[in-house]
Amino acid sequence: MSLFNKIKSAYNKNQAMQEEGKQQLLKGDLGLKKTFWGYWFLIMLVINVLLFFTERRFHILFLNAASLYVGITALIAIKNTLNSTNKFWGITALVIVSLSVIVDVLAFIGIVFEQYIDAL
Repeated sequence: MSLFNKIKSAYNKNQAMQEEGKQQLLKGDLGLKKTFWGYWFLIMLVINVLLFFTERRFHILFLNAASLYVGITALIAIKNTLNSTNKFWGITALVIVSLSVIVDVLAFIGIVFEQYIDAL
C-alpha cells in the first residue's frame, strides 16, 4: 500500500468518524452534560475570547457566524437530550443557549447593517 493510499484511507476513516460524532450529537446520544458543557460552553468560550482580541470586521463576522452555527446545533442537540430525568436542567440549558443565539443574531445584524445604523 502506497503512502498516498494510506493517507487517503486515514482521511476517509476520519471523515466517517466525524460524521458519526455529529449524528450522535444531533440525536442527543451524548447527553446533556457533554452537549452543553463540552460542545456549547467550551467552544463559545474560545469564540468569545477570540472576538475580544480581534478588531477586523471580517474576523468578527466570521466568528459571529461560527457562534451562530454552534448555538443552533447546540439547541437542536439539547432539545433532543430532554427527558423526564433532566427536564429542569435541560430547559435551563435551552433558555441559556436560546438567549445566546438571539444575541448572536442581533450582533450579526448590527455588524452587517452598521453603516446604515450609524446614518440614523
